[in-house]
Parts: sequence; C-alpha cells; structure tokens
Amino acid sequence: MWFLLLFIAGITSSVAFLQPLIAFLTEEFKMSRKKAVNTIFGFLIASILFVVVFFKFGVLDELDFWAGTFGIVLFGALEIIVFSWVFGIKKGWEEMHKGADFKIPGVFKFVMKYITPVYMLVILGVWTYQDAIGKFLMKGEPAERHPYLWGARVLLALIIIAVCVMVHKAWKTKTAGEPSA
Repeated sequence: MWFLLLFIAGITSSVAFLQPLIAFLTEEFKMSRKKAVNTIFGFLIASILFVVVFFKFGVLDELDFWAGTFGIVLFGALEIIVFSWVFGIKKGWEEMHKGADFKIPGVFKFVMKYITPVYMLVILGVWTYQDAIGKFLMKGEPAERHPYLWGARVLLALIIIAVCVMVHKAWKTKTAGEPSA
C-alpha cells in the first residue's frame, strides 16, 4: 500500500513540473502530446521505481544531495555567470524588463554581476575544499550501498546529458532554419 501512495504522490506532484518538458518535446521535436506524455511517463515510472526499490540503500538521499543541494548551487552559479557575463548584464537587464510591471532597482545590476557570482563560487570552493573528496568517494557510507549510490549518480548524469543533447538538437534545428544575417 505504501508503494502505491508513494507512486501516486510522485506522479501527481510532478505533473506541473513536467508541463514545460511536454511543451518542449511537442514544439521542438514535433511529437504528439500523447507520445510526449507517454515518453516522459515511462521515464518517470522507471526513475521512481529505481528510487522506491533501492530506497533502503540511500538512493533518495543521494539524489536529493546532488540535485537538491549541490545542483542548485552549481546551476545557480552557472546561470548567474551566463546571464551577467556571457549574455551581458546590459542585454540581460533590458530583456528582464521587457513588459515588466515594475523595474528592479539598478543596484541589483552590480549585485548580479559581481556579488552573487563571487558568493556562489566561494560556497562551491569552500565545499570542494572541505567535503568534496569525501562525498565523491562516499566516505562514511557502507560499502554495500556504493553500487546503488553510483546508480543514482549515473541516473542524474543521464538526465542531464539527455536534456543537454535535446536542447542542442533543438537549437541546431532552429538556427539551421534561420537566414544568415
């Protein structure tokens, strides 16, 4: 019974988060909505079953750490660097205010360009210095858990790689259809 409840809770809480992925597959890869939903649903069921079946080996905790703790800081740092330095704070600021009902105070340009990236990189640097090697090598984890924890890491890596490949293909398709300026 607990499996069914966990399964239903996982599915229902994921519906809102999955809508952008469904839209991405239907718009960029011309999948029918049914095929996009079934593809995502199949992957979701496989992922949930992996977590449920190997829960006692710490798979959920491993996924939570890499996606919900480390991943948020890492991708937040990458996002603010890309926004402020690669895209450019001036262009980003203009884009952010297109159609906006209120303007963000100009002091946040400085905060977004300098303070936030430095702060997040310091957090990542301190964590790397203090805990990264132990976490990577699974220090303190019983040896019988290691294959399952590696499985969780591989699952996350596959998700990230799959999303990157899909975005790359969609980007190439879009830019191939545009006339050169």
